[in-house]
Amino acid sequence: MTDRTRANFIFKQIVLGVDEIHKEGFIHRDLKPANIAINDDSLEISIIDFETGNSSMTCNFSFLILG
Repeated sequence: MTDRTRANFIFKQIVLGVDEIHKEGFIHRDLKPANIAINDDSLEISIIDFETGNSSMTCNFSFLILG
């Protein structure tokens, strides 16, 4: 897999992941590279470090989009 293909695959997962998070009624408010974990073997992403309202909570949304 070329670097460009890998980057496109990861980017697609991030976009679909954020879409799914929004469908669940969540907003991340601090999406940045430090809040996206990538499994190097499977290229599965995890969007981490959500903060809501006056309290902090940590949620982890993991996605592996094939095709």
